[in-house]
Amino acid sequence: MQIRVLKPEDQSLLEKTPQKDFDLKANVVLGAFDEKGQLVGTMGLVIIPHVEGTWVREEARGGTVLHRLEKAALEHAREEYGITRLFGFSMDAAMAEYAARSGWTRKDWTVWEKET
Repeated sequence: MQIRVLKPEDQSLLEKTPQKDFDLKANVVLGAFDEKGQLVGTMGLVIIPHVEGTWVREEARGGTVLHRLEKAALEHAREEYGITRLFGFSMDAAMAEYAARSGWTRKDWTVWEKET
């Protein structure tokens, strides 16, 4: 068995996989190939564009600081990187409430972590 990173010219190999919509110029997909050279497995390695480390000084809360930071982050992601969707991970109720009020959609996902 051979494992290798798929190249843009391998795009057609992904047609029947969960990564069929991945652009191999912008994403990494590893392919597993059997002895006959047939693709038998894939795994995408995706750097998730997410909001991290949000903080507003306590006396500045309740105004527009967070909204303005969020708007600037969304615009920057879109204009500089072509990213049209960001993710946010909330570990406290206040951020979860803000996200809901600001139009973020809660996803019912389980997140797993493994050190490299």
